[in-house]
Amino acid sequence: MEREAKVDAPPLLVSAKLAKALANPWRNRILMELHLRPMSPSQFSEEFGGSLPVIARYFRELREWDFLEVAEELRGGGRRGAVEKVYRAIRRAYFDTETWEQLPHYLRCECSGSVLEGLLLRISQAVRAGTFDAEADRHLSWRSLPLDRQAWSEYVSRLDAVLEWINVLETESAERAAAADVDSIPVTAALLAFRSPLRPSPGFAERARAQDPSPDIPAGPAFLMKPQLAKALANPWRNRILIELHQRPMSPNRFFEQFGGPDLATIARYFRQLRKWGYIEVSEELRGGGRRGAVEKIYRAIRRAYFDTASWQNLPRQLRRECSGAVLDALIARIEQAVDTETFDAETDRHLSWKAVRLDRQAWSECAAMLDEVLAWITQLEAEATARIGAGAGEAIPATVALMSFRSPETRRP
Repeated sequence: MEREAKVDAPPLLVSAKLAKALANPWRNRILMELHLRPMSPSQFSEEFGGSLPVIARYFRELREWDFLEVAEELRGGGRRGAVEKVYRAIRRAYFDTETWEQLPHYLRCECSGSVLEGLLLRISQAVRAGTFDAEADRHLSWRSLPLDRQAWSEYVSRLDAVLEWINVLETESAERAAAADVDSIPVTAALLAFRSPLRPSPGFAERARAQDPSPDIPAGPAFLMKPQLAKALANPWRNRILIELHQRPMSPNRFFEQFGGPDLATIARYFRQLRKWGYIEVSEELRGGGRRGAVEKIYRAIRRAYFDTASWQNLPRQLRRECSGAVLDALIARIEQAVDTETFDAETDRHLSWKAVRLDRQAWSECAAMLDEVLAWITQLEAEATARIGAGAGEAIPATVALMSFRSPETRRP
């Protein structure tokens, strides 16, 4: 559910009938962009595309439904004195749980797709503009982990609270910026929690579960990454191997069959390197038939890699971008898989929200600290859920969680 905060008017509770209209990606995009600055239909069409008559109709419909209002009328030259209407957003839309649960699955998927499309576009714009890693303390983290129903509900509730807090943070930041006459930072903040895509692998998955019922929990401590290793882990294939092995044990051959790669020999070499650096270990050796008795090594992840702020700040800007790119590629692939296999909206209380806000430096630092705090709490939440699952207290939900805050590209103002 998208739970958004007050802009000027109170947020509008979306009915099931109105949900169909707002699932349209162009209407959704118009709402997103006009929450950043006022804009006319022609300005929107020039910047983002779309047929101008259709875009203008969408603007009028959103005004009719009380999402927009005319902020200014610009009169042009010439005999007819054409009028260009500039609109601004006055309220956000949100679904309450009851309405969201009543929507057909296909409509929930359409609404999610529209919001995801806007988020992924905003990320790509920030990457192209070079703003994604412009702030050394930007936040980018995502994990796949097993949660039981209690932990899932606790996490979603925590994200709801963080979203509400960001709204307060934005208001406080605007008041300080106005009083001190200082520049603010354009920020995009995103929070996600959804059921991970299913990954069928007959025989292998059953054997992995029997060997290690909770492969997501790293056996060793988190590994503080040294700058000299950052270049190696910025490689998208090494990064993807680490991500997948934190879900379940896997051999190089199985990884290559499922996800591809340059070639099997290279993937096997990446596995060996990650083992040498202490990120993974051999959990099992499977001996095949035939005269030579080939051995297939099954690896599992034993620790996670992370940067502390000092190490991240010491990395060259280009290397930070490469590391971010590898993590983003894997996250986007996971989202696409969840959408394709229809697990993204399988849980009616899944969380999908992103906001473009302007924050002063104090608010930016507070937001980064909050996301770090949530990330640390996830480890505790996972451990508690794993203990309950191990005791037979409930089902395991394969969850993917993501937290982001980064500098947005500057937007053109009318």
